[in-house]
Amino acid sequence: MSYYHRYMNTLYSEPNPDALDEFLSNPPGVVAVDAETVSLKNRFPIGLSIASSPDESFYFPLYPDEHNPDVPWSILENTKITKVFHNAPFDLSSIPIVHNLDMSNIADTNVMARLLNIEKHGLDDLTYEYMGERVEDAKQVMQRYKAKDMRDLPEYEVASKCSKDTTSTYYIYNKFWKEISVSPELTEAHSIDMQVIPLLIDMGSRGIHIHQEDRAELEEKLQQDFDFYKARCEEEDINPASNQQVGVMLTKRGNHLKMTKSRKQMQVNVDALSMLDDPLAALVLQFRRAQKLLSTYIRPWGWEDRVYSSYNLDAIVGRISSSNKNLQNIPFEIRYILCPDSGMFTSGDYSQEHLRILAARSGDKEMLRIYEDGYYGGDIHQYLADKIHVPRKIAKTINYTILYGAEARTIQRETKIPSRRRNQELIDGWKKTFYSAAAYIDYCAQVALRTGYAEPTLFGHRIRIPDSVWENEGEEGVKRKGGNYPILGSDGEIMKRALLICNKYNLPLAMTVHDSISCDGDIEFPVDELENITDIHIPFEVKKTMRWE
Repeated sequence: MSYYHRYMNTLYSEPNPDALDEFLSNPPGVVAVDAETVSLKNRFPIGLSIASSPDESFYFPLYPDEHNPDVPWSILENTKITKVFHNAPFDLSSIPIVHNLDMSNIADTNVMARLLNIEKHGLDDLTYEYMGERVEDAKQVMQRYKAKDMRDLPEYEVASKCSKDTTSTYYIYNKFWKEISVSPELTEAHSIDMQVIPLLIDMGSRGIHIHQEDRAELEEKLQQDFDFYKARCEEEDINPASNQQVGVMLTKRGNHLKMTKSRKQMQVNVDALSMLDDPLAALVLQFRRAQKLLSTYIRPWGWEDRVYSSYNLDAIVGRISSSNKNLQNIPFEIRYILCPDSGMFTSGDYSQEHLRILAARSGDKEMLRIYEDGYYGGDIHQYLADKIHVPRKIAKTINYTILYGAEARTIQRETKIPSRRRNQELIDGWKKTFYSAAAYIDYCAQVALRTGYAEPTLFGHRIRIPDSVWENEGEEGVKRKGGNYPILGSDGEIMKRALLICNKYNLPLAMTVHDSISCDGDIEFPVDELENITDIHIPFEVKKTMRWE
């Protein structure tokens, strides 16, 4: 059983034998592919569409029988045919559930849109912008039928949606590729991303083992903490889970809290409470911390053997992100319950990567003296600490937050120093200490204001400042993005190339978080290659542990 779809025409419940035979006999060099899944969370495919052009597609049901004999797997296995997806990591992690397919020759219109600095890069937005009509997403189709998931829809409706998605993807691919193919920088960037996608899928699908005994012990401890902090708050006659009660009580105790945007209650988020010198605020924060860890991680993991994560390439700056179980957000204090199958993690991370990129791009003499000549033992945090007369921990905080356009109030949240004036003095001290680096950040900020684009990354890609930043954050937000996009974008470019180097040596990749890579096994990283991806030498520091740290 299959469906045949002509764009802007009829969707037939019976296949068109002549069209399908022609497609199979003379397949094009490019096809667009889309897998329709049960839901966004349940990625089991219930159907597959393959477009042979922007006007023609074929849909093949995979539910309830995923072994549909009509599916032309030979097309998807052919390494000479480019398979185009919109959000390839999602589709490519779904289809292998029923069949393996070639991942060596793929393209992704979602990645292309990001590289072309198109802010709204969902397929519905792209079709509206470039085709004059907006395709429905799965949620909208299900709402029309009041369906719980895609299996509840009529089969022809699923076929129609999936087929329109592929013909639209094909159309957009043709348009985008004309722009990308004439730019060596963009062509290389897209190629790197496509090579990385199979690695991200493998890492996400292999998962990380949960040590259930340690998880259970941690759950017991956190439950005790939760009960203790809740009881202490109730002694003060407040429910710590009620934002309104917390805000009213803290205000009565003489604390100054800002109003929320709705003006209905006081701001009692983490940032607001962290700034208060009141033991009750500290109790509420501790209660919420225990509650968050229990509800988000510890209890749900009691039913799981492994933690799985979905890696994505949709961040504006091109860095790798993860969702579902977001590994980048898993708190440090619970990481130890995740352990390697082999008994050992070998992990490497780039030492002070962002600061080293800043030093090289700005040519700051003091930074370069520390990093290249080993001045002050190569310890940039201690050097700053002695210059501005603060503990090393605070200096480290300033060194990192300054890259993101930190203002006095931002530094205040991190340092816990109550005086806004003193925090501004620390910022001024950093700028005086690393004068050229500060001047470079300011230069990048002014370029962003003037052109709407950040300065190029290490590999020559210029990232556009999104309209949403201009609208929601104003000129200050634009300046912040202008200062950090070149560094964050460069970081993403380095990390993706590092993963490809590791894959070249068949290393057992387990996860990547920010500027680190972990392998499941007692292995040796190709450190020399990893440290010299660019002209900037960035040390790759390796450690071996029995748990994730």
